[in-house]
Amino acid sequence: MKMLTLTEEEMIENLHLATEEVLLQCMVLNRRGIVQAHLNIHGHTQSTDIRIMPANTEWRDEIELPDKLAEIDIRLTFYDGLNKNEMNDEYLARMASLEQFIRYLDHLIALNKPIEVELKETAA
Repeated sequence: MKMLTLTEEEMIENLHLATEEVLLQCMVLNRRGIVQAHLNIHGHTQSTDIRIMPANTEWRDEIELPDKLAEIDIRLTFYDGLNKNEMNDEYLARMASLEQFIRYLDHLIALNKPIEVELKETAA
């Protein structure tokens, strides 16, 4: 049985499409106040990182920053020098991470209620 093999360009396109899905989900989550989704897109490294924080996170010195609810860092291209098998393995791992992240964000959207935690003051 012959396995379907994607080209490097097809793998990169799929990584971008999945990342675009995450971006749209994050916009929905932020708009609805379910969580605080923080996205960084790095054009110079062709990567993106996303942090999901509780909805009531406060960014002040006197408040302890709560733990992240989720986080992902995805490179959208491949390092030079990878052979086809290494590239395929890396692609499958990245897509699995993205798909798991997408499912988690789908779950938060379906809950449709703010995810909040108890905030703590920092020690003086």
